[in-house]
Amino acid sequence: MITLPGYRIVDTVIEADTWDLYKAFSMQDKAIVCIKKDTKSTNYAQRKAEVLHDFYMAKQLTSNYVLKPLQRKNHGGDIYIVMEPFSGRTLMDWYENSKPTVKDLIAIALRIAHALGTIHQERVIHKSIHPQNILIASQGNGIKITGFYQSTTLSSELPHPNVSPYQIKDHIAYMSPEQTGKMNRSLDYRTDLYALGVVLYEMLTGDLPFQTDHPAEMIHAHLTKLPIDPSSITTKIPVMLSTIIMKLLEKMPETRYQSAFGLKEDLAICLNQTGTIVPFILQQKDKASVYERPSELFGREEASKQLLEGFYRIKEGGTEFLLVPGPSGIGKTVLINELHKPLVKEKGYFISGKFMHLNKEIPYAPIIHAFQILLRQILSEGEASTAKWRSRLIEELDTYTAVIVNFIPEIKWLIGSQAEQSDLPPEGIHNRFRQAIRRFIGVFAKGDHPLVLFLDDLQWADSATLDLIHYLLINPNNQHLLIIGAYRDNEIFVGHPFEAMLERLKQEKVQITKIPIHPLTKKHIKEWGWDKTQ
Repeated sequence: MITLPGYRIVDTVIEADTWDLYKAFSMQDKAIVCIKKDTKSTNYAQRKAEVLHDFYMAKQLTSNYVLKPLQRKNHGGDIYIVMEPFSGRTLMDWYENSKPTVKDLIAIALRIAHALGTIHQERVIHKSIHPQNILIASQGNGIKITGFYQSTTLSSELPHPNVSPYQIKDHIAYMSPEQTGKMNRSLDYRTDLYALGVVLYEMLTGDLPFQTDHPAEMIHAHLTKLPIDPSSITTKIPVMLSTIIMKLLEKMPETRYQSAFGLKEDLAICLNQTGTIVPFILQQKDKASVYERPSELFGREEASKQLLEGFYRIKEGGTEFLLVPGPSGIGKTVLINELHKPLVKEKGYFISGKFMHLNKEIPYAPIIHAFQILLRQILSEGEASTAKWRSRLIEELDTYTAVIVNFIPEIKWLIGSQAEQSDLPPEGIHNRFRQAIRRFIGVFAKGDHPLVLFLDDLQWADSATLDLIHYLLINPNNQHLLIIGAYRDNEIFVGHPFEAMLERLKQEKVQITKIPIHPLTKKHIKEWGWDKTQ
């Protein structure tokens, strides 16, 4: 039981996986309130940021279906949120202890859909809909939504693709394909509808749609696998209800329900029927609440095919250099992000860095940034995985660990401080550095987890980084490494350092694959226009 000055804690209302809710008496206001305390195991700074975001997002909402925060209190290094009075339990607790009938579940699903619709009306994407954040009131089975720590007020959002599956492993079972960041498309309100589909699937069948404990495998399932139809698991689930849930679980947002209120209307039809639910046409009152921007890549089929072929070649073994030239804004980065889907399946790593026009005086800056991303991904994978990587790095880097520590100080979080090496002449230091980088990459660029290094705006690359890229390509060392470089070919002139490096690589018989990106033709523009009017 917690203690908080100014409040007398009366009872524990809810003990969820990542937060607790207490009933309390406010000494100042002489009133009953609830106090919410976050219990996540994340680091303090992240936990504090999430609690504050949850507080301010929920406080601005006017929906009666949101568990309202009243004020925040700091005590003993923790943040406590004083909430409106509430008596009830989580949806999961209600399900496990009430043994609801199918009709009970439809009624609750209808209320949840309505509650979610009111939140979406205020242009908020919740992004964390799961049974612990849906609350059922003790009296009347009223609905309250909580857990706005990931929510956004944008009508759509582009998730960051460089996020490790382990960084989003909490409640990943309820995450839409687009929210994983691996679909190369933005997410909108419909991500919450997918999550609700997972919740309803679990409530009806007793199991999640996909059964795996590995975060990367779960993401791959969301992206590519179809869940078993609920009505084929048990005949107690009406076919129409099963069809509604499968519609919510469509991979592409445009083929799901387009609004929570449209879902509510179809659930109401199911609820109002007695006995067998007569088949009816779904989505008759389902209207899209957002403008759908094109997510398909038009006119890039051949380029995308070449990109994927390059990845699968290095998956089998080898190091390749793949170049994507084209003018600024033509879609080079969007094309390259298509690699995230197969990478998830193959448990690979995608890291990236971008050269800046004014940062040429900082050698290796984009590569350092890419390696920092890689280390953060590794550190997010849990203690067992981190221990495995720590052992591999120490073993394979051997006497080169101190060199890597000087180059990427963040690696000390993983392997600890290392003893300095004896001094070498300048040429020896340079060679030792390049060998250390090659060994470091070799730890991660394996057949069971290939590595993709994407370097953007190579036309602004510094000479030291170009020299390092050249060294890695002519000394592949049995690695599974794909280096992708995007650059503005209209800014490469005769004698440019990047052009000089390419000439050296050609002379040394290094395979270079170029995938030039050209402006869309009239045919492609017509296809895009036709797609948007359907």
